[in-house]
Amino acid sequence: MVGAIWLKNFLQKCRFLLKNADIILNPFFRSFRGGIKIRLCKKGQGATEYLLMLAAVLVIVAIAVYYVTSTGPSAIIIGTAIKNGDAVEFTPSSTMTPAYITSSDWNYAIYRGATKIFPADPNVWQAGTGTLQRGIPESMTATNNQIGDVLKIKYQGSSVFDAGTVS
Repeated sequence: MVGAIWLKNFLQKCRFLLKNADIILNPFFRSFRGGIKIRLCKKGQGATEYLLMLAAVLVIVAIAVYYVTSTGPSAIIIGTAIKNGDAVEFTPSSTMTPAYITSSDWNYAIYRGATKIFPADPNVWQAGTGTLQRGIPESMTATNNQIGDVLKIKYQGSSVFDAGTVS
């Protein structure tokens, strides 16, 4: 409804461009009294308006394609993390997406609350130790880890998942 009101106001302001139009848009604008009548006085004006409408549609489609393709990697990384001395045994769940992740695509860190405890450098993440596969345990070095710490996995350098709580 707001779009129709905006369009009606826009067309009223541009009335000098729309004098003596040959096109009647009455079925499209049924909500307005009597419809809006547009008559073209020049042959080229109709083609120009058509091209402008086509350009607007192409811009909208381009924006939609951009948003659909720029969502980034989609993944779900969860599982169980079990303390094993100075290591954590992480077993990805059967719902992990994708089904396997190569070691070059993931990094990990151990957090206690909001503080990263492994690796010690707050700006560094430990490189993945092997391929993560659904249901197959992966051992990760994690010195000073305790029960209750959180294993976080960074996927493809951007998405960070709370993969599991150390138990």
